[in-house]
Amino acid sequence: RTLLFISAGLYIFGALGLEIIGGYWQFFQGKDLVHGLLASLEELLEMLGISLFIATLLGVVEESRSSLKPRTRL
Repeated sequence: RTLLFISAGLYIFGALGLEIIGGYWQFFQGKDLVHGLLASLEELLEMLGISLFIATLLGVVEESRSSLKPRTRL
């Protein structure tokens, strides 16, 4: 459960937080190196959040599959 919250936090901070900061920077400073770095960091955090979310879900599925008892045929 903790990893799900961490992945959601990474994605939301990247999508909303850095989008606001990047927009603020672009409005007052224009498009420069810092704005490019902010945009790259925003995309990186979004991708890390989604990747962590998928990995966590796959771990949950694997754990639930291994706890199931195999059926035997009669």
